[in-house]
Amino acid sequence: MPIRTSSDHGSFVDCNHAVLTTHKIASKPRATLQVGKQAFYQQVEMPFNAAYDLASQVMSLNMLGPEAEEGIGAF
Repeated sequence: MPIRTSSDHGSFVDCNHAVLTTHKIASKPRATLQVGKQAFYQQVEMPFNAAYDLASQVMSLNMLGPEAEEGIGAF
């Protein structure tokens, strides 16, 4: 049975889901996570359209990296 805790706004959060999500994120390439985190923090201060453009650029550049090449090659 999943552990459930009450959040500030009265809904319930499935802690097992949070743990699974954390493990999924942690399994990703470190360089990709670093680039993504940097982009996220840059986007916080940007207008929506600029943030969207930055996200598109970052995702495109990540697709050119060796980690993505390896993943794509697996198919």
